[in-house]
Amino acid sequence: MIRKKIHVIFTCTALMFFGSLTASGQEDTKVSIGFININWMPFSYENQGSYKGFALDVISRVFSQMRTGIKFERIKLAEGMERIKLGNLDAFVGITPNEERRKTFIFSNEPIYYDETVLISRADDPFVFNGDVSTLIGEKIVIINGSIHGPAFDNMHGIIRIPRAGREFRNEQLYQELFDGKFRFIASNARYGIEHLLNSINLSGKVKTHKQPIAIKPYFLAFSRHLPNAQDLADRFDRVHQLFRSSPNYKLMLDKYKLNKKLFPK
Repeated sequence: MIRKKIHVIFTCTALMFFGSLTASGQEDTKVSIGFININWMPFSYENQGSYKGFALDVISRVFSQMRTGIKFERIKLAEGMERIKLGNLDAFVGITPNEERRKTFIFSNEPIYYDETVLISRADDPFVFNGDVSTLIGEKIVIINGSIHGPAFDNMHGIIRIPRAGREFRNEQLYQELFDGKFRFIASNARYGIEHLLNSINLSGKVKTHKQPIAIKPYFLAFSRHLPNAQDLADRFDRVHQLFRSSPNYKLMLDKYKLNKKLFPK
């Protein structure tokens, strides 16, 4: 029997080895799903030694209905991109398309999930963000180096952007600098993940994430064009994904993870 391996990467925060789901009578096909971080609540996270999350549930259910086995693999983003170029890694989960990436990937028709880019400030700051990024002109705002915060924010002149490494967003030192007045705001992708992080480092009562998002960001499944059957795999995934999103089980998943149904594809 020929053993095929299809590799997929999950870039958000967290996935692990999930095992295989090979259907009886099917070719022994494995889809290996990689991950980078483990604290992207509620999409992927660690809980008492197990890895859970909305994204894991959706991906697992769709590939199971495709009668395709899966497993999860942790890998650094830079290494994963290099393997994509070499043709020995087949896909990413959790990236957003742009013109350059479309040359490399075939993206799913619909996002796997959405998340919000949010503004963070001290809890005692009277400023209330209303969604108009022009109100941020002249303000010093820490951003994740290389991250996309939406075209309105990214293209607004006059915002004083202070790039920081993503790992620094997990460090209490960054928020101490916020308290010390070195800057007024932090802009972070992933509302759910950042709120979970702030709670885990006991800052949820000292800082606030503003209710109105800076942007709403979709995250897709993207198959490498190096994969010989990439278009077929993408088409099959889209069909099954669409059917699953219209099912009661999908709505139950949204309820389980307390996700805003308005943000998610129907």
